[in-house]
Amino acid sequence: MPRRHRHSRSRPRRRRIPRRIFRRIAAVFLLRSFLDPPESLTPECRGGGGICQGVRRACWTGCAAGSRQGDTQYFQDFSTGNGIPLQNDFFAAFNADALKRLTVSLAVGLVGVLVFLWATLPVPWMLGAMSFTVIAALGGLKIGVPRPLRDISLAIVGSMIGTAFSPAILDHLATWLAVILYNYAYLVAVIGTGTLFFMKICRQNFTTAFFSSTPGGLMEMPFLCDALGGNARFASMAHSVRVVIVVLAVPLFIRFSEADSYAERLSVTVTAPELTAVDALMLVVAAFVGFLCARRARIPAPALVGPILAGVIIHLAGWTEAKPPEGLFSAAQLVVGASIGSYFIGVNLRQLGVITVYSVVWTVILLAMAAGFASLGARLLDVEFKVLLLALSPGGQAEMALVALFMGIEVPLIATVHIFRSMSIYAIAPVIFRKMEKSRKD
Repeated sequence: MPRRHRHSRSRPRRRRIPRRIFRRIAAVFLLRSFLDPPESLTPECRGGGGICQGVRRACWTGCAAGSRQGDTQYFQDFSTGNGIPLQNDFFAAFNADALKRLTVSLAVGLVGVLVFLWATLPVPWMLGAMSFTVIAALGGLKIGVPRPLRDISLAIVGSMIGTAFSPAILDHLATWLAVILYNYAYLVAVIGTGTLFFMKICRQNFTTAFFSSTPGGLMEMPFLCDALGGNARFASMAHSVRVVIVVLAVPLFIRFSEADSYAERLSVTVTAPELTAVDALMLVVAAFVGFLCARRARIPAPALVGPILAGVIIHLAGWTEAKPPEGLFSAAQLVVGASIGSYFIGVNLRQLGVITVYSVVWTVILLAMAAGFASLGARLLDVEFKVLLLALSPGGQAEMALVALFMGIEVPLIATVHIFRSMSIYAIAPVIFRKMEKSRKD
């Protein structure tokens, strides 16, 4: 046996950290740098002709594609209102130009609300504002909604959605679980079909096709697409068109397919408990704490999901039965609708005509798949067709929950399904992408 030197020590064997840990850490830091960018201003954007703020952030003029200035890639951020420069400071976001754009947005949106109210169309405060601001943005009108105001409006919407939860939902948890799992089956079918559609029909690469078909956020999916070498411009338009068409088409379909029951629901007036000062303070504090906790936990759409969860807790605990005032809720819907219309600021229809056509075709396929899955699921799960249609339709968490709330259709279930889907997509979409990319190469 060889003699060991007295000064020599046996060194412990180092454990190698798996590469997937490094990838996840890198992804987290990547997203954090995207969500919390530096405040410095960058040079003029060649694509939009305006000033971009921060790396991969919103363009002042809403550059739909993003452009290269030196070695820096600029990327459009649809979630900020896409025409207002992002400011982390609350008061800095409401500068003179921002207030001017906001005034125009709300004025145009209010005209749309009045038209939808006159025509007795569903969800007039959101859909009316959305429809008319989309037209205004495509017409070149300078509109925009500052992100802080949009977050406050989403918090009001989230608080109202949270009031729809009651202890009675505990009796239906088995059905909820079945619907959530069924939603995942629909999600897999959508991603697979959409990836093939965008690759074979639209001639896009795998990265662009995957993130254009994955029904995630308007900000996160194009960002991941760009970060992984895809066409962020294409993905941005695909998701923007999807949200607008789905949010507009689904409630109109339910409205005209069930005209009698729809009119009956509108004639029913629900008397909410009187809102006292204590109840109002409790709702405000719960929404604010919920937002902070959701943001700290990196939950997607914290301004919406946080107040929903906080509202669920205080209502299930029986601490209050109060709801936000109807006038405040209507104003919040107006702001949310106007912010959706702001997605299309700076979009050149001639330049993006082909992308828009492909996006419309894909959205029609998406709605057909949602209707097919909803029809089949209604038989398998013993759930109403319209409930499953709203739960499966990928039109955004706040938007579809607002539609369900206005129509009185299983708000807790629909909101829960959309929250679970959103969180699952953000958590596993990059993982699924890597697996599918690896299987394609093999």
